[in-house]
Amino acid sequence: MTREELRAKSEKGKEKTKAKKEASKEKKKHEEVERPKAVLEISREYVEYFFRHKADSTQREWIKQTTADLMSEHGDIEYFSKFKMEFAKEFLDDIIVERQVKLSMLETFFTIEDEEQKQEQGDADNDETANANT
Repeated sequence: MTREELRAKSEKGKEKTKAKKEASKEKKKHEEVERPKAVLEISREYVEYFFRHKADSTQREWIKQTTADLMSEHGDIEYFSKFKMEFAKEFLDDIIVERQVKLSMLETFFTIEDEEQKQEQGDADNDETANANT
């Protein structure tokens, strides 16, 4: 095969790939996306679906403004994790789970020691009671 034939064949393959991608993109526009059950499950696809099919003009404005604000503050990649939480607060508040306050590592150690001391104290009290009964 000549260079021209190889290039033509390559271009034909590129055109097919491009057509498949466009068809897939068009199909996604009309597919319903499952509602997330947790903040971590909020995907770009769901936000786009919500924007396209469910959001009114005020909600669309909020989404655009919040996206722009967070992108300028956190960058065009890192913004999305922050956006998901804001989106959930605004539109999916039923999936937000309150975080339990975690103890610091040091407080955890103190708690372990306290539990061990209580256990030792309980064991010592049981030994005294057993000795008194005999």
